[in-house]
Amino acid sequence: MISVRRIPISAGAKTVLLFGGTFDPPHRGHIEPPFAACNAIGADCLVYIPAARSPHKQTGPTIPDADRITLLRGAIQDSLNPGALPDGVPHPPEVGIATIEIEAAQAGSPSYTIETLRTLRKEVPPEIIFRLLIGADQAVAFHRWREPNEIAGLAEPVVMLRPPYATPESFRRALETEAPHEQCAVWLSRVVPTPILDINATQLREDLASENYDAATVRSALTPRVIEEIRTRRLYRKQ
Repeated sequence: MISVRRIPISAGAKTVLLFGGTFDPPHRGHIEPPFAACNAIGADCLVYIPAARSPHKQTGPTIPDADRITLLRGAIQDSLNPGALPDGVPHPPEVGIATIEIEAAQAGSPSYTIETLRTLRKEVPPEIIFRLLIGADQAVAFHRWREPNEIAGLAEPVVMLRPPYATPESFRRALETEAPHEQCAVWLSRVVPTPILDINATQLREDLASENYDAATVRSALTPRVIEEIRTRRLYRKQ
């Protein structure tokens, strides 16, 4: 059962892994690495947080919020089926989709990670530990986020390697070039083993816009339920 509500965290949770993004559309890169990261840190709950619009992007999601949530839920449900995941990628004990940032945006507030974490910390029992899952590319630029030290204090980051930093060495080189020197070793220690999936979301949306649902990029990246929902709802089509 996938809980979809403002804050889908049960009072009995101990460690919650938070994973935000636009999920436009939700693909295997949004499922398998977070599932593996959840297992790697021993979290008992994985919470997806769809953003209304990322402060780091000039454009927002290309489909309505309700459709993104439906697609994300479908992707998770498909991935929880027996045999759906590659060997070595276990199911999280509990998975939820939080609408907290979408609801905040509807009330006129931006989707800043620090504001989301502050709200969660106020409304969730204090004994629950938060961890924040981000990609290696985001970690390299983390010092430019709004109040990065405060973010790390509320939810220590967990890093998954992914293109363009798909190896520890490439990640280390990027950190040495971009990040404050004293933080490099800390960031390297936060990396956890996850599948490396190179999915081009822009190309994926272009294929969906052309209704090319049988394209290799589509079939390899999206679960059957997501493809069917996109086809039925006529999402991503060229106007």
